[in-house]
This record gives sequence, C-alpha cells and structure tokens, in this order.
Amino acid sequence: MLERPCSTPAASRAVRRTVASLALAIALAPPTAGARQASETDDLRAACAQLTAADNPFFGRAALERLDLRLDELSPSPPVHLLVERAGERLRLGELSGAIDDLDAALSALSAQRSPDGDSVSDRDLLQRAHWLAGIAALQLGEDSNCLHGGSGSPGDSGRAVAQHPDACIVPLRPGALHREPRWAVRAAMHLRQTLALQPGDPLAVWLLNLATALQGGDSDALPRALQLPGLVETGPVSPRRWRGIDYATLGASARDDLAGGAVVDDFDGDGLLDLVTSTWDPCLGVLALRNRGDGSFEDVSAPWRLADQFGGLNLVQTDYDDDGVLDLLVLRGAWLLGDGAIRNSLLRGVVGGDGAAGSGDFHFLDVTAEVGLAEPARPTQTAAWADVDGDGDLDLFVGNEATAAHPHPSQLFLNQSADASSSQTRGGARRFVDVAPDAGVENLRYAKGVAFGDYDDDGDADLYVSNFGPNRLYRNDGPDPEVPGGPPRFVDVAPELGVTEPALQSFATWWFDFDDDGDLDLFVADYRSQARAIAASYRGERVRASDGQPLLYRNLLRETGTPGFREVSRELGLVRPSMPMGANHADLDNDGWLDLVLGTGEPDLASVLPNQVWSNRGPELGFEETTFETGLGHLQKGHGIAFGDVDHDGDRDLLHQLGGFYPVDRFPNLLFENPTLSSGRPAAPDRRWITLELEGRRANRAAIGARVKLVLRTATGSRELHRVVGSGGSFGASTLRLEVGLGGAEAIERIEIVWPGSGLRQVVTGAPLDRFVRVVEGIEGFETIDRPPIVLPRASSGEEAR
Repeated sequence: MLERPCSTPAASRAVRRTVASLALAIALAPPTAGARQASETDDLRAACAQLTAADNPFFGRAALERLDLRLDELSPSPPVHLLVERAGERLRLGELSGAIDDLDAALSALSAQRSPDGDSVSDRDLLQRAHWLAGIAALQLGEDSNCLHGGSGSPGDSGRAVAQHPDACIVPLRPGALHREPRWAVRAAMHLRQTLALQPGDPLAVWLLNLATALQGGDSDALPRALQLPGLVETGPVSPRRWRGIDYATLGASARDDLAGGAVVDDFDGDGLLDLVTSTWDPCLGVLALRNRGDGSFEDVSAPWRLADQFGGLNLVQTDYDDDGVLDLLVLRGAWLLGDGAIRNSLLRGVVGGDGAAGSGDFHFLDVTAEVGLAEPARPTQTAAWADVDGDGDLDLFVGNEATAAHPHPSQLFLNQSADASSSQTRGGARRFVDVAPDAGVENLRYAKGVAFGDYDDDGDADLYVSNFGPNRLYRNDGPDPEVPGGPPRFVDVAPELGVTEPALQSFATWWFDFDDDGDLDLFVADYRSQARAIAASYRGERVRASDGQPLLYRNLLRETGTPGFREVSRELGLVRPSMPMGANHADLDNDGWLDLVLGTGEPDLASVLPNQVWSNRGPELGFEETTFETGLGHLQKGHGIAFGDVDHDGDRDLLHQLGGFYPVDRFPNLLFENPTLSSGRPAAPDRRWITLELEGRRANRAAIGARVKLVLRTATGSRELHRVVGSGGSFGASTLRLEVGLGGAEAIERIEIVWPGSGLRQVVTGAPLDRFVRVVEGIEGFETIDRPPIVLPRASSGEEAR
C-alpha cells in the first residue's frame, strides 16, 4: 500500500493516486563508460542494480514475470483479463509487439464470447480497456517509427543516428510531422473508435482519435460531427513566430533517447558560450553534456566532464557554491520512489585545468557531495534552490524532500560555511554544508515537488515557497534570533495568512517573478491534479471549470497597498486552460519586455499525449494569450526540464527542452528550439531591443543569484520600468544565470539599478548600450561591454520550409 503524505486526507489520496499511476519500471541499461574513477559512483551503480532488480516494485520486471508464469500454466486457454493485464505491463516496459499480440488475442477471445444481446458489464469494461490499451500501443509504435526513426519503421534501434524532422510530434502538425509509415496511426484510430463506441464522449479518446486521424494524413471531417476537432493540421506558410526544433544529431552530437529529467543552459567551462546539460531519471544512465563549440555545432563532453556515471538524475540546478567563478552542478534524485528513494544527491564542483582561469580548457566536474556534507542522510527529492539566506555572501541550499506517513522525511536547509571551523573566513575556500532546517523552522514534512526563493516582502532577505502535494507553504525569513548569536535565520509559514496555500491537493512547478513589472515579486504555482481529460475537452472548446485546475498566479499587492499580500488573478488574466506541468519556466520569448510562460504539459500516463503550452504575456491590462500553436512549441511528448538561454548570441532566448517520459517505453530525445524573434546576422528589430547582463558579486555571492535589477528605459511613449531577478527561473528546469532582458521598443537605457543580495549594496549603472552583452561587477563603477559574435545554428536536412 502507498503511504499518505503528512498533510491532509485529500492530499494523501492524491499522492497514492499519482504514485500508483507511475508504476515505474525502467528497462535494464548497461552502465555507461566514463573517464572518471568508478569508485566515485559505486553507490550510484549499486542503486542502478537495486532499482532494476526483478523484485523492485517500481523498476523491476517482477509483475510481468509473474504474469508470464501464470499464463504459461493456463495455456492454451488463458483468461482474457490476464492477457490484458500482461499487455499493460508489456506496454509500460516498452515491449510493444508483445503487448499488441496479447491485446489481439484478448480482443479475439472477447469477440467470440459476445452474445447477441451484448456482454456482461465486466466483459464490456474489459473490452473497452483492451481497445484503449491497443490504441495507446499503436500510437506509441507510430511515434517510435516516425518521430524517432524518420519513418523507417524500425523502433527499438538503440544506435539511432537519424536526425528528426524539425516538425515531428508538434501540433499543429506540419506536413513533415505526418507519419510516413501510417499503419500504426490507422490502427490506433480503429481501436479508439471502438473505445468511444463503448465509452461515448470520453474527451481524451476524442482527442487521441483526431490526433491519430491527422497523423495518418486524414481529415477530421471524415469523423462524425460530434467527434470532429479541426485545426490539428497546418498546411499554409510557416509562421514567422514558429520556433525551430533542433535535435542533438543535427547539432553534431550523439542522439540519445531519455526518460524524464532536468535541463540547464549555461556557460560551464567559462569560454563565453552557453552549453546544454540534461539528466534522465533512468537509474542506469548518466548526465548528458553538450559543449557549445561556437560554430553552430556541439560536442558531447559527458565523459571528459565526468558526468557519464552520474546516474538517475531527475532534476538539475546550477550554482557557484564556492565562489570561484566556475559554475557547479547539483543533481537531484529519488523522487516518487518512496521507500526506495534514499539515493544521495550529487554536488559536482566545476574545476578548470590549465592555468586555473575560466576558459583555459580541461574543464571537468568533481563529485564533492560527501566532502561537503551533503551525501547523508539521503532522502527522495527532485527539487532544490540556492540563495544567501543568512546574508553572509555565499549561497545556501534548500532541498525539498518527499515526506509520507511511513517515511516522514524532513526537508533540509543547508547553510554554506567554511570547512575550517577555526577560520573566520565567511566565503571562498573549502566549504561545508550544515543542515539547520529544524532550528530554522523549514522541515516542511510534506510531499515537496517544487521550491523557490524570493524576497516577496522586499525586506532584503530570501523568503521560501514550497509547492507540495498538500497545502503549500510560504516561509517568511525573519532573520536570526537576536538572542542566539551565530544562530540560523528563523522562518515562519505565512501561507495561510497570505492566502497562498493553493493548490492544496497537488501542485508542482513554481517560481517568483515580476510578471506585471510593478517592482514586487509575484508567485506562479502550477496545479498538478490529473487533468488530461479536462485539457483534451478544452481543445474542443468545452468550458473550463475552476475545479479543472488551471495554473495559479498570485499578484503581489505590496506596491499597491504598502503591505505584503496576494490576490490570485490567473482566470481574470486568461490563464484558464489546465496544463499539469512538471517542467515549466518563464522568459521573455519575443523581446517585448513582458515575461511569458512555457509549461511542460504531461503526466506519466501514456495516454496523456497533449501539447506543451505557451502563454504570452501582453501586460497586466491585457493578460496572457495562449500562443502554443503559433510558436510551434506544442510538442506532444512529456515536458520536463525547461531551460532558456541565448545559445546563438543573437539577442533572444532559445529553449532547451528535456522531453523524456516516466515509463521505459516513453523515451524521447531532447530538443533545442531556436527563437525566431531575432536571427543571427540580421540587424536588431527596433521594437525588439535587448541587453544581456552578466553580474559578478564581490561581497554578494559571485554568481549574483538573488540580485534584484531594475531597468529604466526611454521609449517613444515615455519612461518604462522592467524588474528582474538573477536566477535559474522555475523549479524544474534551469535557465542561464546571465540576465537576458528583452527591452521592447526602448530607444535607450536611462539607468540600471542593482540591489546585490547579502551585501544589500544599491548600485546604479548609466550609459549601458542596447543590443549588447554587458558585464557589471559589484562595487565597481561603470560596466564592460563584451563582444559575443552571433552563431548560426544548423538546420536539419529534412525538407524543412525555408523562412
């Protein structure tokens, strides 16, 4: 039986439903060879072996093996319900041909059993389930043979080196996304029609039927009017707003199909170019790193960077915990696994060889987890955030763990301290992390799924929001107890008082940002109730109810009222479609100066084949407009880590999307989406100006995480203010720590005001140019302009229309 979280009975049921729906079984994969010492990751190799053992309830094959034995015993007339049950096990394990064989046998037997006046209720339910699973299996085979193998019809080729068509698996479906081998889509449509005959009106079945019809090149007009869903196919000219997906093979690196994982875009080796790093929660596959060569191609450096054996990372967050100017990487593990989730995280210290300076070459990571005190106790997690919570100039760490009644794991707040207890040094040098969560009051003891730091009350210190399966928490940072010299900061949960506990049943991705640019931090938190049918119904134009669970946007009322407070405004601003995001993030997608949203729609259920969503911010008066179809970012694969960064140095933010699912059958390659707003080599658009700020703290943490930045612009219609915070963005996906800011139609930047975290220094920069990369150092007057030439990213040779 699944344990309940330490919160409400409703949340308890939510966790049981969600974890049960995972039934996670990851196929055995051989350990990758890396350049590092095997002893550094012996424990991760052991976790790989343990989690793929036959008796592991999440990753093993025990259930399938038991069914195999039972069906062998009952041959040659096996019970139909056991065939259907085994088909489900084979489907999630990726044994698609075997699953379809079982379902064919089951459907044949059920057809023979039917009487003229119909089946019994149990047989009817079994018949419906068999057709449903058969439709899902056929859709999966169609994806494998067309999206992953270019229509070669050869799913299961682990050595795949075929570049994907840039439009594959993206709605609306361009001609290149239609299946070259349509037989599986035809078969899926047949089974989905039968499903709807047995369960009329199921909105998810209607959605999948229309999708299967479109993928085979058919027209929804051929379906009964009540089932038609037009608009899934697009045949006209390519929209200039459509982003271009580039797979790793096209970038010049090896293609790899991953399960769910994290994503980071940042400059790890210090050469001024943004690299791409992703993880997968497959317990036997490591972190994948692509080094940006600066010529439009990327190099797989997973082995030389010593990441290839960092197995099973569900999420990633970059940092500079030791203030040496070289980025480090945190790998998070164990989420969803309950009792099996006691797998350590990894803190990987970035090390530069040669002369020791960034950009000198020989970059690699060292696993310092045990050395700095983060290895034990190991608790299940996928979410963490960095901030200087005690104002001493270095970055502290909060890890949100998953607590249940049987496993009441407290969350952890680690203060960053000198490893030399006799030293008065407060930053730099060898570091050690000390968990102060009990004294600080932030143990949470709920099933944490997202965490984010932000100074919502503008008092100069980092407050903490925790998104839970159960009521959420907003921990206000009240600073240290004056009666306890040297003690940790004290936090008080003010979420009930300020009305930000919702979504109280299940929530996931979260972050702080100033969406309305009024100078205070607003809060985004995504509802994660199982809503696939509500999402599908919304695309048919059906009314979306508040109970269907759209994302929540809490507007901060501090500037309006003078006191901290929030008002939930999602529906009045147009955020009305349910989305179920795990991975999600924000960025100014079109350089108009407003922060937009990209939400990775999806859940473990293989039937949740729904587009990821894009919501464009039109300002606080106009609200948000869904632009999923126009931007071409509505990928049908599960959306996990989402990270932004101007990879090609043309002034707009590109998107790295980790697209793996949870079941072993649901592997998918990651994609880099090129932003079409500005193009390399073209002059800047007058209404799409930009600046990229690279901030360096001296008294503040060197990466400037948590710095508050105000840009005052001169425009044709007067003055405009933009407000930003340095950080990686959302709780599942880590954007570059460079502050990439779209400026809209700015004619000039009148001034930039920076409030540095920890030190509290207020610094004003004037004269900064438009459309340039600018470096600012804390406490040093002026700025440095950095020359970063644009890069032309490659195009797949797949017949994509020229723009």
